[in-house]
Amino acid sequence: MKSRQFIWKKKIERDVSLGVNIVADMKSRSIERKAELEKLRKRRALEKAFKVLRDERARELAQARACAHLCDEEEADPEPEKEEENRAMALAVVKEQQRRLQEALASKTAPSSEDSFAINELNLDSQVPSFILEDKDSESNNGESETCIIRFHAGPPYQDIAFQIVNKDWEYSHKNGFKCTFDGGILRLYFNFKCCPYRR
Repeated sequence: MKSRQFIWKKKIERDVSLGVNIVADMKSRSIERKAELEKLRKRRALEKAFKVLRDERARELAQARACAHLCDEEEADPEPEKEEENRAMALAVVKEQQRRLQEALASKTAPSSEDSFAINELNLDSQVPSFILEDKDSESNNGESETCIIRFHAGPPYQDIAFQIVNKDWEYSHKNGFKCTFDGGILRLYFNFKCCPYRR
């Protein structure tokens, strides 16, 4: 049993009223559809043939490379001095690349600290102290008990940093306690010192 194509009744009536030959129109549409299917089939056959050719060429190139690599290994027996020189040069290049990466990361993630000073009417005359960069090499405390040095040691692409802070107790409460996070390559440390409010 042949399957019939469904066509709207109103469309048939409209085509008849316009004088369109329905049978010829359907035949031309089926011919166009067959031509499109034939084009698609030819294109797929061409793509398949190109893929087979490409795979064959890739296989031949891989075989030629493997053969050349084997021939090179058999012929060339490197001298031990040159091998050591090459290894030393490669190590120097790797160290230089690591140093450049560390400098780039250090410039992007420069250490910064935020100090909050409560300025009110009582200390309005004595403003916030200015910061002076001291010798970075000297990390000793010089016997001072008022300050201490907090150091952060990180692995390779990051540089170690140190801050000199006031030597006071930290707040450990749930509300005002310290928080330390490392997210997106940035270490954030938030802490508050314990307050000793003055009362008369």
